[in-house]
Amino acid sequence: MNKRDIISGGTVALYHGHTLGTLFFTPTGFVQMSIICTRPLRGSSYRNWQGPISLTDNMLRDHCHVATRQDYEDMRVAVPSNFKD
Repeated sequence: MNKRDIISGGTVALYHGHTLGTLFFTPTGFVQMSIICTRPLRGSSYRNWQGPISLTDNMLRDHCHVATRQDYEDMRVAVPSNFKD
């Protein structure tokens, strides 16, 4: 995904396949993610992220996508009532 995919109200995205969060712009135009939920990676020393995470253009492009209904279910997070497929 890229900066054009982020709407002003916040876009929920999945980062690196294990962190679900809302993306927003800082006053200086950088993208940050406010974390909703993280899922530890099995067999690693991975620790849960503490938000917010600052995301570079490369991180957005290569490791982030707009969250789908399946992503919410996989992360065991309730799908919002206003979610649009």
